[in-house]
Amino acid sequence: MAIGKYKEWLTPEGLATIEGYARDGLNDKEIAEKIGVNKATFYDWLKNYPDFSDTIKKARAPVNEIVEKTFFDTKLKPQTVTETITEKTIHRDADGNITSTTEHIKKQERYIPADTTAMLFYMKCRMPDKYNDRINVTIDNGKELPKLYEALEAEDDIREVVEEAETDI
Repeated sequence: MAIGKYKEWLTPEGLATIEGYARDGLNDKEIAEKIGVNKATFYDWLKNYPDFSDTIKKARAPVNEIVEKTFFDTKLKPQTVTETITEKTIHRDADGNITSTTEHIKKQERYIPADTTAMLFYMKCRMPDKYNDRINVTIDNGKELPKLYEALEAEDDIREVVEEAETDI
């Protein structure tokens, strides 16, 4: 890598090019490849050059808002959609020959519940301290450890044992 290569990307023309890449939906790795640096260098530039990181954030913001709004509208809210169904009826005579056809257009409403998997994913990403798949347990006194082992073996609710241990401390 040439020393000072970042300077050409901090010019108005360079930042406009970077902004275009980000607006087009390129991820960090793809932008780094386009500008001819490795991903680690790219991340260093994001940390060290506010104009560089602000340009990328600004370019991605409108797209992120659209995706977020679509996500909320389609996944987190229950919906009722109206579907149009066309049914054809074929009329035949006694010999089995087709005499006519008729079309019936029906409108049918279908309920689509909120996507609980999407909700869980959202909560885990946005609130990892509260929603995660791990239970962090810190025990200061060794007397509660055997109770935890027993609860694991008995497949009891560990939270109850932990709560008891917390009250004893």
